[in-house]
Amino acid sequence: GQFVDCEQNRVREWMQVIEHPVIGKYNAPGAPMRLSLTPMRVRRPAPLLDQHRKEILAELENLQASPRKTQGESESRRPMLAGLRMADLTQQYAGPLGTELLAYYGMEVVKIETGTIASKEREAAVHACMNRAKLGCTLNLRNAEGKELFKQLVAKSDVVVDNFSSGVLERLGFSYEVLQQINPGIVQVVMPGWGLTGPLKSWVAWGWQLLAYTGIVRLWGYPDSPMETRCKIAWPDRVGSVTMALGVLAALEYQARTGKGQFIEAGMLEAQGSMMGPAILDYTINGNEWNAMGYREILGEPYAPYGCYPCRSDDNWIIIACAGDEEWQSMVKVIGKSSWAAEPRFATKSGRKEHRDELDQKLSQWTGRYTAKQVFRLLQEAGVAAGMPSSGEDLFHDIHLRARGHIVETEAQPWGKITHHGVPGIPSLSSANAARPAPWIGAHNVQVFGEILGLSGERIEELKKLEAIK
Repeated sequence: GQFVDCEQNRVREWMQVIEHPVIGKYNAPGAPMRLSLTPMRVRRPAPLLDQHRKEILAELENLQASPRKTQGESESRRPMLAGLRMADLTQQYAGPLGTELLAYYGMEVVKIETGTIASKEREAAVHACMNRAKLGCTLNLRNAEGKELFKQLVAKSDVVVDNFSSGVLERLGFSYEVLQQINPGIVQVVMPGWGLTGPLKSWVAWGWQLLAYTGIVRLWGYPDSPMETRCKIAWPDRVGSVTMALGVLAALEYQARTGKGQFIEAGMLEAQGSMMGPAILDYTINGNEWNAMGYREILGEPYAPYGCYPCRSDDNWIIIACAGDEEWQSMVKVIGKSSWAAEPRFATKSGRKEHRDELDQKLSQWTGRYTAKQVFRLLQEAGVAAGMPSSGEDLFHDIHLRARGHIVETEAQPWGKITHHGVPGIPSLSSANAARPAPWIGAHNVQVFGEILGLSGERIEELKKLEAIK
């Protein structure tokens, strides 16, 4: 409720009114980002059961089947975003993850480093993880010649993205109006933490702050969990990155049809807030405030048992979600038909919910006799959903990920051989690659300034002396 009613959302008019045929008018979360020419909007409320059957069937009847265009083998394996270029000014986590996803699928992402990142952070694992498949160059945007180089790169790019504090790029002389004069088709994306307007627009933003502000921290854990033990992962960085990538794809599709670029405000607060839909709607429609609830309510309502149970040895756990009576009978076979699990009071979902405390206690005693890996295999082979909280070491050795080629090794400066995850989604008709390591400082200066911008080697050396190229 505090997030929904906060002044920042009110001034930015983020919440939107939707009219539903049964519920009536209600306030719902707004868009996760703002596009200047193709704004996101809710065209209709959630449909009633089978509400649009007639319209869909009528539309299908009117459609004329057209032969599918086939591609040659060489064309079909071409990365789907090949031929597109991005000037990437993002840093840290929010931003680089999204631009990296686009690079996996063929976009030529030129990571521009301006010398503002401390060397220790530059050498950290986050850089190696978030900047693969990119070209890397250095550029001094406070230098007149450096600014001119940036303009030349903008002229040859389709997208420019930054996650600086609100207004930084504009103060450097690169407002959207300026970029549009250089390249009328340019798509510019900015990622301000709190948004470009509103009373909080100038506040410093880190993912943990926004996580707390949108209410996630309050919902995480159990009712009696101390606040300091709640989630500390900067989810808004991740959500904002993926949201930004989606906005870029939408804007490029529009650009391909019209030749027009546009401005995208991909603020992390609203991106994360849009993920809070169920909690927000329960508040705006029913007046209910959510709090930490562990495994027992809302998401856990359809399941019994549903929870995290201790296994043999210290800090060894298994998560079990039993969806219905059929799955429960499969669990009974694993636990033992002559055991407590076969008692009639646990035979139905309603019975298991009624005796949930005792069920959880007995199930914990059973899981405590085995390791998490043993319970995981026993239940999965019986068709029951179970999972283990994995460590980085667990994922590194995971046989399933390795069998799918998702664990990739590369040689990367200055670390040497490193291991990381692969492409998150494998396209069937085009190629994707996560094997190129993150670039070291200025690794592709010659390629960017020489091959892309067409500068001679002598001119590049001259620009280095002028400190335009750092």
